[in-house]
Amino acid sequence: PSLNAYCDIQHLFGAEARGASVAASPAECLLLIDSGFSHSTVTPLYKGRPIQQAIRRLDVGGKLLTNYLKELLSLRHYNLINEEHLVSEAKEKVCFVTQDFRNDLERTRKSASKKRDEAENASESIVVDYVLPDYNAGAQGQMRPHDPSLSAKVAKMGAMANPGGVVEDFMTLGNERFAVPELLFSPADVGLKEAGLPQTAMQSLSGLPSGLWPGMLANIVLVGGNALLDGFKER
Repeated sequence: PSLNAYCDIQHLFGAEARGASVAASPAECLLLIDSGFSHSTVTPLYKGRPIQQAIRRLDVGGKLLTNYLKELLSLRHYNLINEEHLVSEAKEKVCFVTQDFRNDLERTRKSASKKRDEAENASESIVVDYVLPDYNAGAQGQMRPHDPSLSAKVAKMGAMANPGGVVEDFMTLGNERFAVPELLFSPADVGLKEAGLPQTAMQSLSGLPSGLWPGMLANIVLVGGNALLDGFKER
């Protein structure tokens, strides 16, 4: 049989068919936003089939975000230009999509200038410390609340030992956490002459009859690794 979004996959492979219900039926109109490793695409589907002339591509994906984060970290902390796996792992753990770029930028500036006892609640603070992984010891990289006093000691000594006596290296991250994913929405920040993801979606819709727009906008499906970033869905 021809595969499309309307196929009952379980039935095709011999599993029990789903009960017939309106809730189980896929929507006639879907706007599929796929933001993956090398690029992002917007694909409108009608009755399970892509509308080819309205598919749009944005040349911003996870690889570009990782490379941008590598450059920022190499300028501000350690030279990580050749550590793509490490930086990609850090990106997945600490980065998020901001809902208000200017406000979060100001919050980051204020947080960085506060003492620990004056800082924001740990769950609300944007500035965090990221402990680099120790592959020899099998320790994974981890994010933790920012400790200004510890950062000051590291600046003098170069590294710090945790309570277990193990020396650890860490980076204090602030606006990098949301400035990197912002490239998906504002590629011009790094000189790319392309529209952001929302504008790309609207360009895709412009290639469709206006009568389909409400159905497409009411049924947006997000896939791809970048869609897992906190705040991506809300943005």
